[in-house]
Amino acid sequence: MHIFFDLDDTLWDFSRNTHDTLGEMFLHFNFTEIFNPENTLPLTQKNFQNAFPIVNEILWDNLSKKLIDANTLRNIRFQEVLKYLGHDISLEFSKKLSDFYMEHSPTKPHLVDGAWELLENLKQKGHKIHIITNGFENIQHQKIKSAGIGHFFTHIITSEQTNVKKPDSKMYHYACALVEELPQNCMMIGDHWENDVEGALQVGMKTLFFNPSKKIVLNQETHISPQIHFLSEIVNFI
Repeated sequence: MHIFFDLDDTLWDFSRNTHDTLGEMFLHFNFTEIFNPENTLPLTQKNFQNAFPIVNEILWDNLSKKLIDANTLRNIRFQEVLKYLGHDISLEFSKKLSDFYMEHSPTKPHLVDGAWELLENLKQKGHKIHIITNGFENIQHQKIKSAGIGHFFTHIITSEQTNVKKPDSKMYHYACALVEELPQNCMMIGDHWENDVEGALQVGMKTLFFNPSKKIVLNQETHISPQIHFLSEIVNFI
C-alpha cells in the first residue's frame, strides 16, 4: 500500500522542537532585558513558548485561506506573537527572530513517540511511504534530515512543489498520480482533521486521524474516518 504521512506533529515533533527553539531564542536575544517585566502580561519564557502555537496556528490558517502569503507569515509571525503578549516590536526585529527560528528549529531531531518504530515496521512489510506537507520546501527537507528519517520515504511532496496546499483536492490527486495508484488504494495519515482527513477523503483515499490530544472535531460525524491516539495503533488498520 502507498501510505502518505503529514510531517509536523504526526512524525516530526513540531511542538517539542519548536518549544526548544523558542527557549533558545528567548535567551539568545535577552528577552528578559529587552521587555519590561512589569508589563500587564510579563514576557516570561513560558508565556512566550505558550503563545507561539496559538498565534502560529491562526497565521497558518490565514495562509491556507489565502488571506496572507508565505513571505508575510514569515515576516510578521513574531511581531504577532509578541503583540499577543502585549509588546510591540518592529518588523525588522520580527524578521530577525524569524530568521533565527527558521535556521534553528529544523535542526531539531525529536520525533513523535513511536514514529521511528512505526516507519521501520511499515518499511519492512513492503509498504511505500511518502510525505505530504504544507510546510516550506527547504525547511521540511531539513527537518527530515535532522531526524534521520529520509531513507524511509519514496516521495516528499510539499505545497511549494505543487503550488497548492492541503486540503485542496489537487494536492491529493497529484500525490496519487505521482505514485501511479488509485486513491482508494492509498492512505493518508495526519493530525489535522481538515487538511489531512477531509482533504484526502474528498478524492476517495483511505484515512487515519492521528489525535493524541483527543481534541473534538465539530464536523467529524459527517466524514467517517478511524481515529487513533498513538502511532503504534496504525498497524491495526493496514
